Amino acid sequence: MRKKAIIEALGGSFSEEELKKSLSRIDIIGDLAVVKLPRVWEGRRHEIGELLLSRMTRVKGIFRQTTAACRGEKVRGLEWLAGKEETTTIYKEHGCQFRLDIAKVYFSPRLSYERLRIAKLATSGEVIVNMFAGIGTFSIVIAKKRAGVRVYSIDKSKAAFDFMVENVALNGLNGVVVPIHGDAKEVAAGLRGMADRVLMPLPELVYEYLPYGVACLREEGWIHLYTHQEGTSRKQAVEEARRKIRNRIEEFTVVKEISGRPVRSVGRRTYQIAVDARIVGDHEMDAEEALLKLTGWFLENGDKGVVVAFSGGVDSTLMAKVAWNVFGNKAAAVTVSMEFITKKELEEAHRAAAGIGIRHCIVKLDLPERIKGNPPDRCYQCKKLVMDAVKEFARESGIKIIVDGTNYDDLGSDRPGLRALKEEGIRSPLAELKIGKALVRELSREIGLDYDKPSNPCLATRFPPNHRITVGELQMVGEAEGFIRSLGFKVVRVRSLDGLASIELGRDEIAKMLDGNNYGKTVEKLKSFGFEKVALDPKGYRTGSVS
Repeated sequence: MRKKAIIEALGGSFSEEELKKSLSRIDIIGDLAVVKLPRVWEGRRHEIGELLLSRMTRVKGIFRQTTAACRGEKVRGLEWLAGKEETTTIYKEHGCQFRLDIAKVYFSPRLSYERLRIAKLATSGEVIVNMFAGIGTFSIVIAKKRAGVRVYSIDKSKAAFDFMVENVALNGLNGVVVPIHGDAKEVAAGLRGMADRVLMPLPELVYEYLPYGVACLREEGWIHLYTHQEGTSRKQAVEEARRKIRNRIEEFTVVKEISGRPVRSVGRRTYQIAVDARIVGDHEMDAEEALLKLTGWFLENGDKGVVVAFSGGVDSTLMAKVAWNVFGNKAAAVTVSMEFITKKELEEAHRAAAGIGIRHCIVKLDLPERIKGNPPDRCYQCKKLVMDAVKEFARESGIKIIVDGTNYDDLGSDRPGLRALKEEGIRSPLAELKIGKALVRELSREIGLDYDKPSNPCLATRFPPNHRITVGELQMVGEAEGFIRSLGFKVVRVRSLDGLASIELGRDEIAKMLDGNNYGKTVEKLKSFGFEKVALDPKGYRTGSVS
């Protein structure tokens, strides 16, 4: 849009300084304009809308942005000011057309250069995954400019997905751009090892979703990320963004080269930064290769033996087995006993260790009151204390290397305990070697371990934050989950909410609970444990639904 037209439209009503501040806050999207007005202008917003409309010949409707785009559906709040009230429009860019509704989906014309830049970097024959595709702009511009590519275009928003499907057809790219509706975390599992290039144009989710982007790559490829970074200057912000992205990537793979550039200012001393990284991606590893790599890791790193932080779950049991194979009596499995661990869990851990043959040691830990109060950072604080206890055992045993069972898939989860592990210097061979949950179970089955045991996180996760957890309540939850598992259910969580037992099951097992007398027996039994009310959550199990 020409600045001159705006100055002419508003010049008689506002100072030149005020106009300069407002000019960078107008987006032209098709025949609609979205303006972000300073607060002092809000009382005259409709007058301003009419003035702008009179000078902007191609614009048919003026809207004011009232709220910034939120993380969820990423739609900014809008208020009509002048002209047509309809919010649907056609936006044209780089020979492509995009139909959208600015009230239902987020779109910024300010990334036009970036879309063309990435399109020029792509080469014919590439497979590209766009993890946050919106209405399809990046994907479609790339496919239009580079013949022979195939773009898997993912978005969680149903409104954005529907427009993306329409825009793919509108630009004649059916079969070239493949729209996928879903969360990129979940979709990435089906695209593992397929991509030459991955796009992540959603700054709010870059760090959380980065492991899933890497998982989509072949053995080597490019990831293009967009992040928001504070800085005293654009140059300083770029350097800091590059450093942080590199550090995050190097938690699980190798960076071959990395560069960055400022895209735009998004706030006071805050910039949107584009980061391009060429990295080593994933390739399909089988159980035999995984065992060889794990064995090599222990031989290379475990000089005088190794201590395994041992829960008795599938992951840590695999670590204990490989450690025992390599070091024999120089390996030890250490389980920390505390209020949040039930007697049954300790017994199961002991049986798992005995089945392997590895030396099993139980270290008692008395939790401080602040942890029992279940603060929001309880997981982080508790993990620090647990690992301090394991480290003390290792020091007394003269062993320097401590490992745990964190696997590669865990890196993409929001787990405060992972930060504690890193700070305490605990190594995670499965994560470092990019061995995920499915491969852990396959390898465990191949070498004769219990591979089908369901994951069972700390019982403290069953209680809401800031609720003081008692031993009696933990016992109630443990007994409740144990009873439901005895009925043949695999994925079981019983959330304790002020006397209510909220039962979460695997979604494919909910119908089974309602069949016959399973639910009636469960309600009766859980009330006998001390729960006042019992309810089955129709949404099924999902991570972190309470804490």
